[in-house]
Amino acid sequence: MAVELVQERLSKGESSGYYFLFVGMNERVVGYSCYGPIPCTKESYDLHWIAVLHEFRGRGIGRDLLKRTEMKISKIGGKRIYVDTSSRDQYEPTRSFYRAGGYEQEAVLKDFYSPGDDKVIYAKLLGRQLTERNLGLVAEWRCETARLRRISRKADPSRDAPG
Repeated sequence: MAVELVQERLSKGESSGYYFLFVGMNERVVGYSCYGPIPCTKESYDLHWIAVLHEFRGRGIGRDLLKRTEMKISKIGGKRIYVDTSSRDQYEPTRSFYRAGGYEQEAVLKDFYSPGDDKVIYAKLLGRQLTERNLGLVAEWRCETARLRRISRKADPSRDAPG
């Protein structure tokens, strides 16, 4: 599904209604978010996807990506973000991630995906206009990027070799 959204964005541009943020490291995409305005609403946005490669989880990349996504949505006039996921046990870390990010459960659609697999919908109201300064993201992002560079260099010492 995510590939189709990227293809639609590439073919239709902004009129597709899909926006993306990517996190790259060592010329590799390690995470991304996809979001867009909800049709027929004034200030509501869907967070369609947010994903970080498994080996990069637990380093704050997803949290920072979520904050940056919220900032971008706020800058283009969004006031409310909706995100949904499955109620299955394997998605508890996902639900916990959204709750930790300030999202509140708004609704549960019973048996949405299949019998016993509900759709859980979370929402977050964006308060004052978000900026990189009041979120402290610039320093946070740079520190995380520097830390990840150090980690990747330890894993691949050739990255430090003179070129």
